[in-house]
Amino acid sequence: MEAALEAGKYYEYSQQAKSKFFKFKLRSKEKEMKDLVNTVMEKLVASGEKSLIRDWGEYYFENWIKDTKEFDEFFFKISKLAFIHGDKENKYSFLKRMINASKNKTGQLSELMAETCMSEKQYLKAYVYSLKANKPYMTIELLNNHIIKEGYTNEVDLFKIRAVLEYISFGLIGSAQICIDKLWEGEEYNSYKNIGDAVLLCIEKERFDIFKQIPIFYKAILATDMHIGDYLNKISTVHFGRPLKEPNAIQQMFQSMFS
Repeated sequence: MEAALEAGKYYEYSQQAKSKFFKFKLRSKEKEMKDLVNTVMEKLVASGEKSLIRDWGEYYFENWIKDTKEFDEFFFKISKLAFIHGDKENKYSFLKRMINASKNKTGQLSELMAETCMSEKQYLKAYVYSLKANKPYMTIELLNNHIIKEGYTNEVDLFKIRAVLEYISFGLIGSAQICIDKLWEGEEYNSYKNIGDAVLLCIEKERFDIFKQIPIFYKAILATDMHIGDYLNKISTVHFGRPLKEPNAIQQMFQSMFS
């Protein structure tokens, strides 16, 4: 292996390392296997072999993580190295796959995605991943300085309430409250802000009976954006353990047929 590395034959070095990886895997030598992966990644980063760096991120995932579901700090380290130092062409699809596979565990890969997209002026994608990363101040910055400016004036409050309800649907009550306080700072009365306040209060007081009246009371606003109703349905399931609307007779029939 070292001879191939010193000769600059990086593909050959990588193939030899993969053979060694499988030997460790077959013998259940997890520590030696991870040490090998770590060394190979560091050597490839130093050599600037971008395609091989990303390839090893994929390889480790396909040949270890997929089976073990071991989404530990080492997995996050290797994923970050592959994203930051790997080839640019496939880096976003790679990291998105790692985020989905790990079910966004700890949120650190989403934070990396958000920060990278923000630095590359991909503001909408950065906004989406700031929510997944539970970074409310980044969400607020992106909304105020970029997302809202690119939309229509009459959609400003819609953008804001979507962010609030998204955080609530993730169970991130503190982040939702930060968004309410900062996005409508100085506004004493705002119907969209009131929706966020009402949802949080119903959750705090465990008042589903009042929560289910929110779509009725604010039906004019819900009529302008179907996503608000979708968020409320998800919030109802997450926080109250029941759907906002009970299924009708036909829906119940189909549910019983396929359950």
